[in-house]
Order: sequence, then C-alpha cells, then structure tokens
Amino acid sequence: MKKILLAFIILFIFFSPVKADLIKGQGEEYPKISYEKPSNDWVKELTLSFNLIANNGLKSYSFGKTEDSYEIISGNSYDLDEKITKNGTYYLKVKDNKDNETIEKIEINTIDDIKPTINNLSVVEKGKYSLIKVEAIDEESGLDEKPYSFDNGTTWTDKDSYEVTIEKTYEVLVRDKVGNIVSMDIDAKVKDSLSPVVTSIINGEEKDGTKKITLVLLNSTNSEILIKESGKIPTDNDIWSKINSTTYITYLKEGRYTVYLRNQSGKTSTKDFTVNFSNKQVFNIKTLLFVAPILLMIVGLILVRKRKINNI
Repeated sequence: MKKILLAFIILFIFFSPVKADLIKGQGEEYPKISYEKPSNDWVKELTLSFNLIANNGLKSYSFGKTEDSYEIISGNSYDLDEKITKNGTYYLKVKDNKDNETIEKIEINTIDDIKPTINNLSVVEKGKYSLIKVEAIDEESGLDEKPYSFDNGTTWTDKDSYEVTIEKTYEVLVRDKVGNIVSMDIDAKVKDSLSPVVTSIINGEEKDGTKKITLVLLNSTNSEILIKESGKIPTDNDIWSKINSTTYITYLKEGRYTVYLRNQSGKTSTKDFTVNFSNKQVFNIKTLLFVAPILLMIVGLILVRKRKINNI
C-alpha cells in the first residue's frame, strides 16, 4: 500500500501542470514560503497567493522568470499576490535580515493565451439556402460548448453553420473555453430564389371612403412591398414595407393600383388591380347638407304647382 501511495505522489509531482520545487532554503533559519497550488484546469490567467515568513525578519523578495528584481519588505510575515499570464518557469526568492535566502521554483503550464484557429470559412449552398460554414480548432483548452457567433458576439451557438438571410459582410467569431476569441469576415449572398408574387386579392369592408384589401402572397419571406397608383413607378423616395408572411393588408381608396414586390436576391414582380366600391349609396352629413336644400326646393315647386292646379 505504501509503495502504491508513493508511486501516486511521484506521478502527481512529475505530471502536474503546476510544479513547485524548493531549490534553496531548507532549515529553520531560512524564510518559509507557503501557497495554495492552483487547479489543473486551463485558465486565461491565474493569481498565486503566497505567504512569506521569516523568524529573522523579512528583507526582500523577487518573483519572475529570469532576472532578479528585489522588492524591499519588512516584518516577520508578508502576503504576496502574483498575477501570471504566461506559461513558463518562475522563481520566487525571499531573503531575511541575515541574508538567508529561500528559492522556490514554480512551473506553470495551464495558461491558454492562444486564440482558436479558423481552418476554413466558406459559403455553401444547401437545398434552397445559402449557409456560412466555419471549421475551427483549439489545441489548448479546446473550443467552448457554444463556440460560434455569426452576429458579432451578440449570441453564441454550438452550430457551425448559419443560414444567410441578408446579403452583407458577416463577422464570424470563434471562442475557446477560457474566452480567447478569433474573428474572420466573409461576404455572403442570399441564394437565388423564386420571385415573390401576389396569388390573389381579397376585398374586405368599406369604411370612411377606403376599402380593406388583403393581398395573398407566395415566396414572400424577407421581401418588401410597395403599392402605388397605376401608372406611377417607384422612386428612391418611396418607403417600402418589409414582409415575412403570406398576407399583406392595406386600406385603399377606389381606383387602379400597381403592387410592386422585391426580395433580397433581386427577384421582383408586379400586379395591377382595381379597387371598386359597392353600388350602395352612402350618405353622410356633408352629402345630406348638400342635397337637402335641393330636395326642399323640388318639394316646394311641386306644392306650388299643385296649389295652382287646384285653383283652376
């Protein structure tokens, strides 16, 4: 049992990503160095917290990879925090007031400061869609559980492809488990699609001089619509309405119109239609005020003529 335990301890010492060796300073008269060993998990950076103790009083310490740069300290105990952002071999050297020196050697191999690598970024066609496809690797901490972003980091996904709905330049991001991020741009176009079209027109209720018109559409996803009086063509000043459904509702006065449709692939279509009102005469207050005097005049003339006939 003791041999097994000893073998395990030896393996841990030699294969642990963080190794520490006291290479100078054994004995009660030398300063003592204590600290908690960090975990073996990959990190972007880490902080080592040391406690330094010297019975003869602390004089100075130095922490780094190679060159000695001593900082003056005092007292019998001193707490020290050192932030580490690079892998490598570090030395903590501590002197007391009698120049007894303790040296601790520390090996750090768990810092991932390297961004993932994008091996391939392309636009591929799959069925009726265009997809952005990304292939990436990370050889240290590995890719994150949701490593990909196709909207500049607003959302992240585990899917390595993205359906193109808008023609533009996309910034694709890939991150690893500790947060290192690499980005790459790609121009993507929407795959050629069928033209959006009006398949039928449904007449609705009439109200306040307008009529409800429902246009039934086909292939209208990510499209825009514009309705103009017949004979008028679109201009740069016109405001197009975005549509993502199979119907479009509008209210129009009686007359002849042209509906224009376009999608992001440049496909377009037009359709002419007429808005007619029913034959029922609708009176409102203005109409009544205009007609009433005429009716009264006609009634008056009839009464006068009748009176004359009766007098004969």
